[in-house]
Amino acid sequence: MRISIIIPTLERPDSLLRCLNSILVQTRLPHEIVIIDDGNLGGLPLEQKIREKDIVGIYYKKRERGVAESRRVGAKLATGDVLFFLEDDVELFPDFIEEVMKVYESPNYARVGGVGGAMATLERPYLKDLVLEIGGYVFLHRSRRPAKVLPSGFDTFDFYYRRFKKGDPYEVDYIAGGIGSFKKNVLEEFEFSNAFQDALGYGHGQDREFGYRVSRKYKLYINPKAKAYHFKGAKIGGEGYRKKGKEFVMSKYVFFKNHLSY
Repeated sequence: MRISIIIPTLERPDSLLRCLNSILVQTRLPHEIVIIDDGNLGGLPLEQKIREKDIVGIYYKKRERGVAESRRVGAKLATGDVLFFLEDDVELFPDFIEEVMKVYESPNYARVGGVGGAMATLERPYLKDLVLEIGGYVFLHRSRRPAKVLPSGFDTFDFYYRRFKKGDPYEVDYIAGGIGSFKKNVLEEFEFSNAFQDALGYGHGQDREFGYRVSRKYKLYINPKAKAYHFKGAKIGGEGYRKKGKEFVMSKYVFFKNHLSY
């Protein structure tokens, strides 16, 4: 199966270089890498190294920002059978692609539409994390099954490797947008929605909504052996924090209204 990797990016050149370098040392290399630029890269980073690995490099500059449109454009430009969607601030473990492809190519998993990985972390949970986790069970927005959509409209977002108790691929309702993949035919049938996008182009809950629609027809899996680090940007506070919180709540409302209310 031919593999395409699609990376939407916006003004994070150092993070993007780290992501690309982790792709170039994979035990199973992709056929092509597609960079969708909402910023000012000015061209394809590491172009020479990409060519030396016999990988096709595609650079596309968009005028208007928006991760949903970047993913749609990337899916149209990509020629692979399996399309990986990565965020520009992730670093893959060397066998990430190989472990994901094992699920697609195994006869043990039927009707596979998408496969994702798990975020690796060495952090230990703080007391406040444990309190929030207990509260999540009480108020019905947490479950022992990661990446499941609950009747309340909330989801069990825990994509961290420590949450997966078994090493085998795990069926889920959606896949984290930064370390996920889908078959090309799925992207021809389903599109990412703009309904969860803020003024800056960031899609709050967009990956969850897309994956949930796909999971109603195809099987989605996470292979916890496919691991990646996620290097998040600086924390925000004050008004920015409140704005993010409002957008988070509204994304939950839109999802519930569109998919779970009767």
